[in-house]
Amino acid sequence: MVLDHPEGDLTLRTLSRHAGLSERHLSRLFRAQAGMSVREYAEQARVAFASRRLTETADSPESIAREVGFGTEATLRRAFLRVLRISPLEYRERFT
Repeated sequence: MVLDHPEGDLTLRTLSRHAGLSERHLSRLFRAQAGMSVREYAEQARVAFASRRLTETADSPESIAREVGFGTEATLRRAFLRVLRISPLEYRERFT
């Protein structure tokens, strides 16, 4: 679900309902298997999708942010800085 629909509702509540597990159980399983929280994984997946869009298209960061589920360019920027330690525009300049 996360990789197929990064723009979707990727909250622990939604994902646990989709998996048919309690939030607590999914959280424990996820951390044990992936080594990170559901929120961290969802953010990293969205950053990966946005990174690809930044290098493969001329779409604006604002448009890409909405497309991959960040909502706003500011949220996209904060996630990029947290995950990649570089802004989306710097990423585009460096890797295009």
